[in-house]
Amino acid sequence: MKTIALIAPTGMLGSAVYKEFVSSYKLILVYRDRKKLQLLKKTHGASLGNREVLFDASMLYQQYKEDFSSRHESPYMRAVISQIGRVDFVINCLGIIKPHSLKDPALTLFVNGVLPHILSNLYQEKLIHITTDCVFSGLKGAPYKETSSSSPNDWYGLSKSLGDSLTQSLVLRTSIIGPELGTSYSLLEWIRSQAGKTVYGFINHNWNGVTTKQFAKVCDAIIRQKSQYPSKGVYHIFSSPVTKYDIVRYINQKYHLGLTIIKKRTKSIDRRLASVYPMCSSLHIPSVQRMIAEI
Repeated sequence: MKTIALIAPTGMLGSAVYKEFVSSYKLILVYRDRKKLQLLKKTHGASLGNREVLFDASMLYQQYKEDFSSRHESPYMRAVISQIGRVDFVINCLGIIKPHSLKDPALTLFVNGVLPHILSNLYQEKLIHITTDCVFSGLKGAPYKETSSSSPNDWYGLSKSLGDSLTQSLVLRTSIIGPELGTSYSLLEWIRSQAGKTVYGFINHNWNGVTTKQFAKVCDAIIRQKSQYPSKGVYHIFSSPVTKYDIVRYINQKYHLGLTIIKKRTKSIDRRLASVYPMCSSLHIPSVQRMIAEI
């Protein structure tokens, strides 16, 4: 059984990967919040083979601020890596999300832009890192390919763009939707909170991302069939295009929310992804409607 270190297993993405992996792999859960970790295991089950390693990225950030020039590497990071031990893969689901990106802008740059490079230097081809379509403005140039120049137009997109240029590791660029664990920051959770109400669905916001469950399946396929997929470089993971109006409809159908959905046109946003590589097509990503139905 392969050993997978899962960094940030309690977030929206990490919890979906955990749910998909918990019965198939030996997991090392690299976590920050013990209460949320307990909620994760209560919600999705626990495995006796799993280990837990406490890691707070803000502690590492502070150590870099204070300087450890008398040492070759961060003592804090060295201790964490020692506790993690030998692994077959590391999946980095850690990131400061857009709604929180300006609370501490410097920390956001560190977690989203610097930490991926630290992890890549440590784990090289064992690391799978996720990045976002928000490295593109969505105002022109879509669909964006791996060869497209980044054009972030906010702090979050800028911070993520700094962290996705990893030459030693696999970087999967996508956009995700999915349920959360004990929080409600995402589009899906907001729509669920509007049950019985009237909401707008934007018909000129184009999207072709994946659910967090589908992303977990992508990681599973890469791990199980390692030789069939690249081990380093940036690759786009995407589905067939829909509008935000369509997404609201699909979530309404999935959860029987009884929404009244009004089509609305607003400032156009188009962050659809495309690829110059065959990887995404070989993964056979389902339609957005099907992925949401299978959440």
